[in-house]
Amino acid sequence: MNNWKENSLIASRKLNLISTEEINKVLLALADKAEEKCEELLVENQKDLASMDKSNPLYDRLLLTKQRIFDIASDIRKVVSLESPVGRILESRELANGLKLTKKAVPFGVIGIIYEARPNVSFDVFSLCFKTANVCVLKGGTDAYNSNFAIVNLIKEVLREHNLDENMVHLLPAGREATGELLSAVGYIDLIIPRGSAGLIKYVRENSQVPVIETGAGVVHCYFDKDADLEKGKAIIENAKADLEIVRQLIEEKRFSELKAYLMETNPADIAELLNELQKEQYLILYRLLPKELAAEVFVDLDVDLQEALIGAFSDVELKQMLDELYLDDTVDIIEEMPASVVKRILKQTDRETRNKINRPSIEGRFFVRFFRYTDRPKNHLKYCC
Repeated sequence: MNNWKENSLIASRKLNLISTEEINKVLLALADKAEEKCEELLVENQKDLASMDKSNPLYDRLLLTKQRIFDIASDIRKVVSLESPVGRILESRELANGLKLTKKAVPFGVIGIIYEARPNVSFDVFSLCFKTANVCVLKGGTDAYNSNFAIVNLIKEVLREHNLDENMVHLLPAGREATGELLSAVGYIDLIIPRGSAGLIKYVRENSQVPVIETGAGVVHCYFDKDADLEKGKAIIENAKADLEIVRQLIEEKRFSELKAYLMETNPADIAELLNELQKEQYLILYRLLPKELAAEVFVDLDVDLQEALIGAFSDVELKQMLDELYLDDTVDIIEEMPASVVKRILKQTDRETRNKINRPSIEGRFFVRFFRYTDRPKNHLKYCC
């Protein structure tokens, strides 16, 4: 792992010398290889699936099937059909003194991608980065490590077959230490893109020393051009509103089995948006229907005020179950936003090992919670006293 930064940087320079035609040949070969090695990929994916409960909402995201792999191969071929943006002239003008200025699209260089339990992202990210002459450094979730490792090895095999530097793609270990190293790789990583929950995106945004492109946790608003079809726009808006009305109706009619099934098919960020729109009695019913893993993922996406309200409504058992499912970084983020009385209650429901980890200095050298233990403080006081 020690040399991945230098190797990625060198590979980036080599990639800039490769023609679009050669890039497309490699991607087509990768699509073929993915189909050819389908069974081997499924074997490695099964190792990851064996460690996850089938009731976990992440299970379907982690799952690879023959059809899904062939769909991935089809998507790679679609990337090949796209026009390369590299070298495209974006703007050109001549100054009064005769000097000609031209703005061209160029690769970023080395892009770091942090994502969770979706092994298909490994193929997607490499295809898009390689098409645009960017090296990619991948940091996938622990849950999908065997799948990601097999996928990246397959990509490297294709690169070697075309006499290219296999370091044009690199997979980091699944541990948090690797995330910290990626976020601090100034001079080696040109851009970080986090793909995942709002908690993951927030953590990367707040801790990265490298420029970050922040993706949305959920699309909750629409823009319509003045020349757009208003009838289509009306239908889209009504469809979005219908989700909230469906949830309210299911709650009022106490059709909880249907509501739970509906929620299991809904993105966690969208569930968080629904909770923010409901009255207290309704959002408590909805939240308590969620499996504990999904409930924790949704909790991270909620507004701070609603997080505090839910914690106030939780029993000690419910609070402990939710905290047990959170990443340590998410717990710290929540603690930073809560008043002292809530923080004290949170700490009571965490084990000694977790409390010790929370009290260690973060990447930025702060201590998180020790100031809260015995005195009441206003919200956000932690940020100023640590």
